[in-house]
Amino acid sequence: MVLGRNVPVVQLTRKRLEEIYSKRSYDEIFSMLPYLGLDIEDFKQDYIKVEYSPNRPDYSTDLGIVRGLKGLFGDELGIKIRKFSGDKVIINLDNKVKKIRPYIAGFSALNLILNEDSIKQIISMQEDLHHGIGRERKKVAIGFHDFSVITPPITYTTVDSNFSFIPLNGTHMMTVNDILKETEQGRKYRHLLTTADYPALMDSNGTFLSLPPIINGNATKISESTKSIFVDITGTDYEAVKLSASIIAETLWDMGANIIRGIVYEDGQGRLYPDTSSKEIMVEKQKVNQMLGINLSDDDLILSLLKCRLEPRIEGNYLKTTIPHYRGDILHPVDIVEEVMLGYGLFKIKPDSGFYFKEGSKLKDSMVNSVIRSVLVGLGFNEVVNPILTSEALLIKNMKRIAEVYTVSFSKSIEHNMIRDLLLPGCIKVISTNQQEPSPHRFFEIGEIVLMEDVPHQMKKLCFVEESQNITMTAAKSYVEAINKLVFRYRLNYINSDKSYSLRAATIMSEGKTVGEIGEVHPEVLENFKIKNPVIYGELFL
Repeated sequence: MVLGRNVPVVQLTRKRLEEIYSKRSYDEIFSMLPYLGLDIEDFKQDYIKVEYSPNRPDYSTDLGIVRGLKGLFGDELGIKIRKFSGDKVIINLDNKVKKIRPYIAGFSALNLILNEDSIKQIISMQEDLHHGIGRERKKVAIGFHDFSVITPPITYTTVDSNFSFIPLNGTHMMTVNDILKETEQGRKYRHLLTTADYPALMDSNGTFLSLPPIINGNATKISESTKSIFVDITGTDYEAVKLSASIIAETLWDMGANIIRGIVYEDGQGRLYPDTSSKEIMVEKQKVNQMLGINLSDDDLILSLLKCRLEPRIEGNYLKTTIPHYRGDILHPVDIVEEVMLGYGLFKIKPDSGFYFKEGSKLKDSMVNSVIRSVLVGLGFNEVVNPILTSEALLIKNMKRIAEVYTVSFSKSIEHNMIRDLLLPGCIKVISTNQQEPSPHRFFEIGEIVLMEDVPHQMKKLCFVEESQNITMTAAKSYVEAINKLVFRYRLNYINSDKSYSLRAATIMSEGKTVGEIGEVHPEVLENFKIKNPVIYGELFL
């Protein structure tokens, strides 16, 4: 892999293209590459360098790019049917490794004919996946091994720092501790392993395969004479591990390999890799044509998606599309619209100059928000913007609340694992981070919250807070009245209420409906946020 402006680059040599795609000339391939979504960085008579989008890691080899080109040229359509050998490579997952690097996928590829060019492509793909999906090996690390020297079953387990093996391209035994300190790979990636035990792969004879995500063992090194390889993919993100296995398997199939699936046993349950199960996405046919500004027939829609190596079918007014297992970038109906555009051909879509100018205007909500901002800024408040994703500590614990809110599945950070249902915690946090500044502290936010209901209910609210030595709830009421007088002109009633995060609080009502609340923040909450002075607040539905 070569990185150009942080975008991955693949070099397509003329010699290789003529070997793997002899049906099309070098010039034809060159002319079609931009319509595959690839940027040409350099063009010479014997090679082409192209940049591909990081969300298309299946383009990390010339084989993946040729797979896409064959579709656009119409030489191969739809999803290619792949077959497996009847055998399976057994991989046993030891419970000891689950807390360190819990996921592994693996499989074998037989009857490969490797040469210098094909090995370069494999290594390039490996590095691209490490850099992109793998986030520099944190999420995914990949190892290639000579399968002929391996005796399954393979065990994914742990070793301690005194365990010894010969690292890849090494000449003598080294302990894990020495490898982490003395080798380039060890120094570069040792920060990914922070425990006393280290992930390790070895076969039933004790042959050492890998110390993921650091380095392979030298015993299973591949070369041009290698005819079968075993691929291991380990990581901390299950979906990333699974997708990487699919991309690698598809590439090795294109090299002519026979794939033997790996079966990973964990607590008596087995998972097969590569996982070639597909998903389906539906989109209205009318929506496709509306978004593209053209009018495609059913046949045109079908052919366009077949050229993108997808499997579409028409069901009434809908276009239902099967996505191959190695396409992790297609997540939404809009992605299908983009694929139709690419398959139909950007060069066929002509600009429409028959449009009429019409002056835009602000939405009513925008104008209301602008007036609210003007009022609060005039009262000495500063506007803040906090993320809608927040933490349990901020939203619940520090606020002394018991509340049901939506949580984020598989969140990558405990700081962003809940969807806020209240603006106040974020505004109080802003006060806490500005304690070194002289008071009073006045902040407000206009933002979205999501309420826990049968269907998630997203609403816009206003929250203001003020910290000052002698501030009382009367000030909060005066701010609400000022906003109401200039913006809403509601008839407001204040009803005493009991909030866990308030010393005193009142619910604001208008015509029998709750429109907001005001209050003084409870001293225990202020202590949790390390705030010195009293804080008043108001939170209103917009």
